[in-house]
Parts: sequence; structure tokens; C-alpha cells
Amino acid sequence: MATLAEIRERVQNDLDLKDEDFIKAEEINAYIRSGVSAAEKIVLTLNEDYFLTNSPVTFVNGQQAYALPTDIYAQKIRHLIYDNGSKEYVITRVKKLAHTVTIRDGDDYKYLITNSLLDGYKVVFYPTPKEDGPQATIWYLRNAKALALDVDVLDIPEAYEFVVQFAKDKCANKEKLTPDAGPSPALLQEEKVLTESLMNRTPDDDNFIEPDMGFYCEVN
Repeated sequence: MATLAEIRERVQNDLDLKDEDFIKAEEINAYIRSGVSAAEKIVLTLNEDYFLTNSPVTFVNGQQAYALPTDIYAQKIRHLIYDNGSKEYVITRVKKLAHTVTIRDGDDYKYLITNSLLDGYKVVFYPTPKEDGPQATIWYLRNAKALALDVDVLDIPEAYEFVVQFAKDKCANKEKLTPDAGPSPALLQEEKVLTESLMNRTPDDDNFIEPDMGFYCEVN
């Protein structure tokens, strides 16, 4: 899989920009990151589970609120699973805040998401955990890797040519002084290829299981 540096070099070589000062390397990096974001939206439209991952939630006795994973996409939680080794169940979301007053110590956990100016997004458990350790697992949709450093790897390998062409379009538009120009035919073709490659990853109707959206939590 390609790194940010390798993608940038490909763009520079294709457009003969190696010795050009008009478009600097950091500008190309920004175009590449925009291309990754565009590819990410296509991926999530066609196959949300492409970015499905999980992370442990380590309970601390007496602590009710916990930070969401730093790479979570739009606060999209698929499931929260409790498992202490002897008991396992899905932690459901509190649908109405008023329902929290009826939850007592010893009940199965439930959760809600809060968003404060001071602490940002948190997952809050009811009742307050009275135990320590990684007793829960959060399944969520993550962001595509941001490619902040030259060594960072594009983690949507199917989108390599799309991202390259996206950055090439942006460079060409800058050179032509047409920053608001629409996608080139080449970019539209790469989008088509990307879309088809992702669609081929989706199971057919004979073995496709409709995802359970009942435990989704989206915070705008």
C-alpha cells in the first residue's frame, strides 16, 4: 500500500512538477488528503463495514463517562458489548434521558452519548460501573487514515488511483486558474472503477445479512 510520500511523488511525476515551485509539496499533500476524504465518503456510501473496528472500554470503579475512540467517524457506534468472562450482552442505548432515573446498581448497563464544550463527546454508562478492567468492547466506524506524515499509508488501497487523479485534478485546476472546475473525465472514470471495486466486496443477495441498525447512535 502507498504512503503519502509515494502518492505525492506519483502526482509530481505524472504532472512533471518535480522542479516546479508553483505548486509546493504541502499543497499536493492537502489535495491528497482531500482525495482521501472524498474516497472515504464513497466507501461509506457503498460499504459502511469497510471501516468497522473495535476498541476495549476499560472500566474504572466509580467512573461513569469515557472518551470515545479518537478515530471514530461521526460518533457512529455499531454496538457496545459487555463481557466480564461469565456474562455477555449488548449494552443498549438510553432512548430518553428520563429513563436513566429508573436504572439501579446491579442492572445491565445502558449508555448514552454526551457532548460538552469542556470534554467533547463521551459515552456515559448507567448504572455507574463498580468494577475495573476492560469489561466492554465498542464496535464503531472509524475514519480513514488522515495521511498526516509522509510515512502514513493509504488504508483504502482500492482508492489509490482515485486519490492520485483527485490530486492531479486539483493541481491542474490551480495551474489553469480554475479552482472551481468540476471533476475531469479521468477522475470520473476512477470514481467509477472505485465504486465497482467496492460493490464487488459486498456479499450477494443469497448471503447478505441486513445490518442491525437498532444500536446505532449518531450525534450531529
